[in-house]
Amino acid sequence: MQPDKIVVGPGGSALRIFEPARNGHGSNGAAPIKAGPSVSILPATAYTPEAVRWLMDGYLALGKLHLLAGAPGTGKTTIAIAMAAIVSAGLRWPDDSMCEAADVLIWSGEDGVADTLLPRLLVAGGNPKRVHFVDAVTEHGKARPFDPSTDMPALVSAARGLPNLKLMVLDPVVSAVAGDSHKNTETRRGLQPVVDLAAQLDCCLLGITHLSKNTSGREPLERVAGSIAFGAVARVVLATVKPADRDEPRRLVRAKQHRPGQRRVCLHSVWRACAWARLRRPTH
Repeated sequence: MQPDKIVVGPGGSALRIFEPARNGHGSNGAAPIKAGPSVSILPATAYTPEAVRWLMDGYLALGKLHLLAGAPGTGKTTIAIAMAAIVSAGLRWPDDSMCEAADVLIWSGEDGVADTLLPRLLVAGGNPKRVHFVDAVTEHGKARPFDPSTDMPALVSAARGLPNLKLMVLDPVVSAVAGDSHKNTETRRGLQPVVDLAAQLDCCLLGITHLSKNTSGREPLERVAGSIAFGAVARVVLATVKPADRDEPRRLVRAKQHRPGQRRVCLHSVWRACAWARLRRPTH
């Protein structure tokens, strides 16, 4: 097989140069060369500016990923269930704004539904007909546990059957990362299907996670367990804090937000989180 060209290189050495493939074939009838991926570039005029749509103003945005981080026993799950109760029953948020009743989807790898999550939901005044829990995955005729790191596409298909899904809770969100959750690249790759799920279903996705040990005194966003990518990818990051003094109220800190000028800290307690729904029913 002869080269397409022969040129003289440094020192008089002959260099064989083959021209790029044409019409899908290599030079001199060589085997076809597969085309690589293409990149689409669009001008700014191809997009239309959109305002962020909030499920809970300043806290929960539709179509976005959020984090709720905190140490064990600081009320993460209780707050998440209280939010689910408000959405499912169409009750009032803590700022007294009304929430339109909608569907909620919850996956938990840490708490049981029958003995923990459902009782808390009922105490918080939620509507169990509009709150749904991710169960098993059926594959090749056999059932297995749901795996957030591989089953997101299947979950999107199943969730489309819910008539008006507005809130999804993923606990813990770190389960969506199949690789090393302390590595930035692997974490971003693992979270992308979660971000896509929120966008495709146009719902608020709330991922629950922990704070890293021995990080007291640091900025809340830096305390989120795992790679800094968790906080970077999320639209809003909330953190629960329990003061050393038991008489002091607990705090829900907005560690990351995109609306400057808003209050960063609000006070809460575990019982108050449950009472959000019970005490803020609509008045007629």
